[in-house]
Amino acid sequence: MKRRFVIVAGLVLFLLLAVICLLTHVKKIENKLTSLATKKIEAAGIDGAAVSFDGRNAILNGDVASGDIADSAAALVGEINGVRSVDNGLSITAPVEAPADTTEDMPVETPAEPQISLAEQLSGLYVKFASKSSEPGSGSMDVLDRIVELLQENTQAKIEIAGHADSRGTQKFNQQLSLRRASAVKNHLINRGVNADRLFIKGYGETKPVADNSTPGGMEKNRRVEFIVARED
Repeated sequence: MKRRFVIVAGLVLFLLLAVICLLTHVKKIENKLTSLATKKIEAAGIDGAAVSFDGRNAILNGDVASGDIADSAAALVGEINGVRSVDNGLSITAPVEAPADTTEDMPVETPAEPQISLAEQLSGLYVKFASKSSEPGSGSMDVLDRIVELLQENTQAKIEIAGHADSRGTQKFNQQLSLRRASAVKNHLINRGVNADRLFIKGYGETKPVADNSTPGGMEKNRRVEFIVARED
């Protein structure tokens, strides 16, 4: 009985050692084949393919750019001595195409020039007058010509012609003088072809100075006619 037990135990141990040796041998074969297959794939410049072995059976996984590349990888691995079969599990990933460059086809847009309102263009224009005079100074003709141009460009616009005076004289005199100045400018514009219905006059006298009336230079700036938009196009 004891002898039988020893014999059975010996057989079991032998079989166990044989299995261990077999598994070790198989693992060595798998590692060797994997190394050979990997080197072949890399040498062929195939990106994205990975290879592993189950015994002598090769298994390909990963993503490649085309079916031809997948077939080439499988063929390379299948040529290795000792490989029994190849399970080609490679996926095909279509390359991403770069968007077409349409820059040359697109028209280049020129930035639109900022629109300047009539009020902004009129704000820097004024007619000067000599002391106690209601006749526009000789240097004011260019200003009047510019006013005519602006009204021709803005055909529906109506403007207020605002007369002003310095503080010399009484308030009543200066108010009447400023009104005469506005009226004189209106007549000049009408003579240049501007419709009278588009022009309104108002005299502010000395109530709206833009400079100090205590100096000659300040009084000169206050003797003026300005232009104010009453209605734009």
